[in-house]
Amino acid sequence: MRIVIADLPLAHKDPDRFFVYPFGAAYVASYAKRRFPEHKIYIERDPAGVAERSPDLLGISSLTENYPLARELASQWAGRIPVIVGGHHITAVPHDLPEGALAGVIGEGEEAFTDLIQACAAGKTDPRDLREIPGIVCREKGAPQLTPSRTLIKDLDSLPFPLRDLGSRSSGFSFTSRGCPFRCRFCASTELWRSYRTHSPEYVQKEIRMLVERHDTRYIYFLDDLFAAKKARLARIRDLLVSSGLRDSLSFCGSVRADVWDEDLGRILSEMNFRAIFFGAESGSDRVLSLMKKGTTVAQNQRVLDDCKRLGIQVEASFVIGFPGEKAGDLEMTLEFIEKNRNRLGRIGVTPLVAFPKTPVWEEAIRSGKISRFPPWETFRLQEIDVFDPKDYLFLNDGMSFDTFLHYVDRLRSLHLELNSPERDR
Repeated sequence: MRIVIADLPLAHKDPDRFFVYPFGAAYVASYAKRRFPEHKIYIERDPAGVAERSPDLLGISSLTENYPLARELASQWAGRIPVIVGGHHITAVPHDLPEGALAGVIGEGEEAFTDLIQACAAGKTDPRDLREIPGIVCREKGAPQLTPSRTLIKDLDSLPFPLRDLGSRSSGFSFTSRGCPFRCRFCASTELWRSYRTHSPEYVQKEIRMLVERHDTRYIYFLDDLFAAKKARLARIRDLLVSSGLRDSLSFCGSVRADVWDEDLGRILSEMNFRAIFFGAESGSDRVLSLMKKGTTVAQNQRVLDDCKRLGIQVEASFVIGFPGEKAGDLEMTLEFIEKNRNRLGRIGVTPLVAFPKTPVWEEAIRSGKISRFPPWETFRLQEIDVFDPKDYLFLNDGMSFDTFLHYVDRLRSLHLELNSPERDR
């Protein structure tokens, strides 16, 4: 059997600028290869390339942002071969299963997807058979029906390393944990992963060694939602990399949170050879951070920037604007925070809020009647402010007029372009 897992691009984003390794599809593909070595399994990022693989079964992994493309691809292949949908969107909105799709995988996909492969190989694709597979949604009598939820994979170290067959872009990333122990009101990660779990430091070291030996990797970006969540784990990873000599030929980047940051954490990252960190500052207003349930303060954000400046670690900070309840004065504070930290910020990311399905901010918008359960998904696009198109943008903030919001979009766009200019890096 030839199996293709299509991890779809974000049509509104430059694929070179916004490339992120598709670890969801890569872990599922690797797990399926181990369980079914007789099958050929591929990851495909170009929808047009699916046909070239001549698949007998098609998996489609998508976010809400590219779900219209997932639905279109499913319609092209449904009825010809089994089509299985997975990823953030179908997990959050399972009753949005595309017409003709055999099933959708809810949450992490390794076990459910391979169970579906086994069912398809045995010809057991009747809904009465699929009902026995936990953790999926399938159609029965024309309507999507959920099966019982599946137990989470507790031992992530039991998983094989993710498949890396996307050429030169396969090696510069690692994904060492699932989920996040925090619950920001705008974040969609919690719904997919359900709980925070990690690979052991020993697993992380082994994967890093593999990346160095097989791919000659020299720089690794940890794509965890929060890499530096547990200081003791981080210290153990550092110790293993130092004692093995791997640290000497590598540098790293990963995500932190301001409320778990302290001098000791900064020292560990520096000793691990971190060259850059990423963190969600989100706002220059404590009031907005409280509305977001971020759990951090502007003072804590400032401490991260000050410490990283001293340690020589570059900082990329992200900000979310347009959060419900945010006022013009709050955006002024965000502008002031960025301005005064020009010499501490390597880059910034500024994005207007998008209320993704199943997030608290989405549920509140549903209750208030601002959005429907099945809105036009084409409008759910997370856009950096330099390419932000206000057309069809779903503005949820009653704290200011849309015209006032666009005024601050223009001001922040100018600052974003200035701070992120290639000229600044010279």
